[in-house]
Amino acid sequence: MVNIRRATTADTKALVELRALMFKSMGRNAEDPAWRSQAESWFTRKIAGGEALVVVTEISNGQLVAAALGEVNHDPPSPSNPTGIRGRISNVVTAVGHRRRGYARACVRQLLDWFRSETEVADIDLFATGEGSNMYREFGFEARPYPAMRLRVASSTEGTELTSAPSGIA
Repeated sequence: MVNIRRATTADTKALVELRALMFKSMGRNAEDPAWRSQAESWFTRKIAGGEALVVVTEISNGQLVAAALGEVNHDPPSPSNPTGIRGRISNVVTAVGHRRRGYARACVRQLLDWFRSETEVADIDLFATGEGSNMYREFGFEARPYPAMRLRVASSTEGTELTSAPSGIA
């Protein structure tokens, strides 16, 4: 029997393991216990506070084999989103021996139902891997015209400081 359900705080350890699996499948080292402890606290806090919804696939032995995370973010209003309320889907993952069975799709579908019926989001964003992009397109997601970018900023005690503004910025 397979059960698609909302995660509870009792699931946080399994959610961290699934998140680690996601990172490993993207070629990242996920063994450091420091991030795992922080992630467990984050999932517990967000789930308990209702700030996020995690949908999981649980199989008959009680093991969680897939998950998807949805969050509601409050951005500044814009012409395309006058409320500024935006959803984000992340942490979509399925355990290796359980892929290609529709588990992640079922989790994402339940997240989309939640966004539509229980939140006021106007848009939902996500970052897709090549492996998952077709599924998201089937749900109606479209590529954005502006690619995502990231700057890793060192902490104030570790990194270099910007001593002057780039030209043209006052």
